[in-house]
Amino acid sequence: MLRKNTEMKTKNILDLNEFIELQKVLSDLQILNERLQAIVIDYNNYISENPINSIHSKNIYESCENLKIRLSCVYFHTEMFCRHFKYIENRLSNEKGLPDPPLIMSLTTQFHYLFDSIIYNISSVYDYIATLVNFIHNHGSLNYIKWNSAAKSYPSRSEETYEYINKIHKEYVDGFFSYRSSLIHNKVDFIRPFVSYNVNMEHTTFIVKSSPFMIKHFKSLLEFTKTDDISLKFATFHIVNKIIDHVTGILFELKNYMENNKKTDKLFMSIEENGEMVSASKIYWRADLRR
Repeated sequence: MLRKNTEMKTKNILDLNEFIELQKVLSDLQILNERLQAIVIDYNNYISENPINSIHSKNIYESCENLKIRLSCVYFHTEMFCRHFKYIENRLSNEKGLPDPPLIMSLTTQFHYLFDSIIYNISSVYDYIATLVNFIHNHGSLNYIKWNSAAKSYPSRSEETYEYINKIHKEYVDGFFSYRSSLIHNKVDFIRPFVSYNVNMEHTTFIVKSSPFMIKHFKSLLEFTKTDDISLKFATFHIVNKIIDHVTGILFELKNYMENNKKTDKLFMSIEENGEMVSASKIYWRADLRR
């Protein structure tokens, strides 16, 4: 849900209701968890030649569980990010007159700490999903690889999964990793908050804008800044939703790959009402809800 803040005399600032967006993210992650369960079932159905108590079954399960945990970390830090923002708003609302500038800067710095943690956890998700892709496409070879290695595997690896990874890498993920690298190795990306007051010196608005340095790394955010500025909250949920979209797309590519390259289909099947034998994973894929 977008809303424009027009209290500043410069550009409007695109903002949103963080708790409405947070609930949407939670719902999407719950569906992603089910789809990761579907990956485990389909791998054992179609790829693993010995799905019962095999090391391959253990590895696919652990790879998907690792992804679930890392995605939960993204959600946890996003929730903390939202709650801290609300805490700052409430704290400033209770201040009599102008609040102490060092207090505002201290609270805002903590806000940026949480944003950085979101970025770091999302970068791990990209690496984790690359390892999962490598495991499935190599039929059980568990080599921990980085996202960039998977993205650069195309076109020497011509499978559609790698083509999709290469596509989103060029469109978005390369810029994301460039920004993350700068945060880790080069410098802090901090921008001062905007706080407005009414004639009675009562706090009315607290906004942290996204920095121009961050925005230039994200082509999809640049589109919004042609007419408006964007808040850091807006940018954060944009980035969180991107990783959800990308993991979803990769999981469906893996689904298609396993169905088209199956070695066996003798286990974990269910019967549809029309008598058709289908993978027991069908209920978990929630294909009707694909983003």
